[in-house]
Amino acid sequence: MIGASAPSSAAATAGGIEIGLQIGTGTPRHAAPAEADAVPVHRLEAETEVPPTRLKATSDVGPPVPRVSRRSRTKHRTKHWTLGMAALSCLIAVVAVVTKLAGHSAPAPERSVEESAPPVSSDPATRERKYLFDNFGSLSIEAAEALERYAAARNAAEALPMIRNSSGLADRFSAAWQPWGEGPPSGPPAEPSVDGISPRPAIALSGKKGEAEPFQYYFVREAGELRLDWEASEGRGDLSIEELQSGAPASDAIVRARISPATYFTPSFPESTYRSYQLEDLSGDNVVWAFVPVDSETAGFLKRNLNEGSLILSARAALKVTLKVTRQPAEGANLFLITEILHNGWVSP
Repeated sequence: MIGASAPSSAAATAGGIEIGLQIGTGTPRHAAPAEADAVPVHRLEAETEVPPTRLKATSDVGPPVPRVSRRSRTKHRTKHWTLGMAALSCLIAVVAVVTKLAGHSAPAPERSVEESAPPVSSDPATRERKYLFDNFGSLSIEAAEALERYAAARNAAEALPMIRNSSGLADRFSAAWQPWGEGPPSGPPAEPSVDGISPRPAIALSGKKGEAEPFQYYFVREAGELRLDWEASEGRGDLSIEELQSGAPASDAIVRARISPATYFTPSFPESTYRSYQLEDLSGDNVVWAFVPVDSETAGFLKRNLNEGSLILSARAALKVTLKVTRQPAEGANLFLITEILHNGWVSP
């Protein structure tokens, strides 16, 4: 029975048991028969009602958030991870560059004088050569001015103080001195250079005398000043090539010559046992022939320095040397035996 109203139809009975439902606490309109009091009536009580859930207003929870799929969330996290890694890489690169620049800008540790100074050679020739290279500009100008004064000298007495070893060469220089020629050195002198072949380094100036006669004058430092090396500049020794060509006797005579390989042989100096060479002066106008035993130390020196063993030889390979020669008997020819090579170049120590 629901509520307090009477049932719309009579209750069905079965076996004297009234079957019915009563919901609520109301009193039924009709009392049950007396005999039914002994039989308990099973009533179904309604459970305590749960209050309906109250929906929150939109103003309390904010606008609805759209649902994000798992794939979208993964893609979003990957994007953030990529951006983070890129930012980290940039940071590492910046730190590396800053560290590198800091290393460059940092002052170098101070070194002692012994560590910073270049090693000084114990060889006088090496030290002198370095000095000439280090002061090449000013020394070249000084050498050109000294050459002009020498060329302008009117006699040997004026020129003698300008040459190297003037006291020891006074007699020879005075006997051999000749005026420079017509006017100063003609044309612009060849670019000066440092003679690094000779055992005594020198500043070399090349040019021409007068019309066409070539010269190569050497200037060495003596007592802090540049002086003309007359013997080297004139190609003089005990004898000149011109004097040898003219028939002057020579026995271990010191000679300055341009030497080059030759193919001239005689029965006294056959190719099987000798090497042949041509000796000439600076002008090339005066020439004599000289020989060296094949198995001698001198032959080995000339072969190395003239590169005679090379398959590629210049047609006019020549080397300036200072050597000793002895005249050999030969009718109608100026033949000499090279007895010793003193040194490369024409400037003596």
